[in-house]
Amino acid sequence: PRMLDINQRCRAMMAWRGDPAVHVTFFEDLVGASGGGDAGRQVQELQRIASHLGLWLPRKMAGAIAQNLHGGTETFRRGRIAASRERMSAGQRDLFKKVAGDVLIELGYETGYNW
Repeated sequence: PRMLDINQRCRAMMAWRGDPAVHVTFFEDLVGASGGGDAGRQVQELQRIASHLGLWLPRKMAGAIAQNLHGGTETFRRGRIAASRERMSAGQRDLFKKVAGDVLIELGYETGYNW
């Protein structure tokens, strides 16, 4: 069977946005300050995930969970926002732009193709 390319896979998942049965989260919302994000945003996102699951998660407990998401676990490989840019060659970036650059723009990761 033929595998879907990254554009097709992303678009299939992007179609879930707006479905009340689905909670969409982003890496940047979960990585926290240790990964170049924001600790408050991380705690809020954990609380939103819990709420979506019908659970109440006190801020203090969400903070404790947040502290264990980054570092000392295998949750995040490197756990740094935009780290993929450092690992992609110019050729890989060009290919990604061709295949799925529009997806990055639609999701707000890029504003154009000059990255």
